[in-house]
Amino acid sequence: MDAPFRHDVAPCTVEAQVRDCVPVVVIGGEIDTSNDAEISRVIGAQLEPRMPLVVVDLRKVRFLGSAGVRLLLENHLLARSVGTTFIVVADHRVVLRPLEITGLDHIVELHSGFPELVDHSSP
Repeated sequence: MDAPFRHDVAPCTVEAQVRDCVPVVVIGGEIDTSNDAEISRVIGAQLEPRMPLVVVDLRKVRFLGSAGVRLLLENHLLARSVGTTFIVVADHRVVLRPLEITGLDHIVELHSGFPELVDHSSP
């Protein structure tokens, strides 16, 4: 994986980083049709080295449109096809409600925070 980077994709920011040897994509702002392709490209780049685990952190997202829900499902399916666990971190209604309404909260592995994730992934 390349060095961490931050990319502004109006009206949001996307930052790829590594925490505890785990690739994490932190997204802030709004996820909609104006930026879903670029966000999906950044997430997909984290899957290319066939990492065992990839995390998408949505705790800074202010709006999650249907395009955002779709990109999460597509990347979840892509991750599963290459043997990668795909985890979404979200802790507020703006993100959780669309995931609940669409049933995606029963498809993707959902966590409320990164510390919980670290505890979950340890033996």
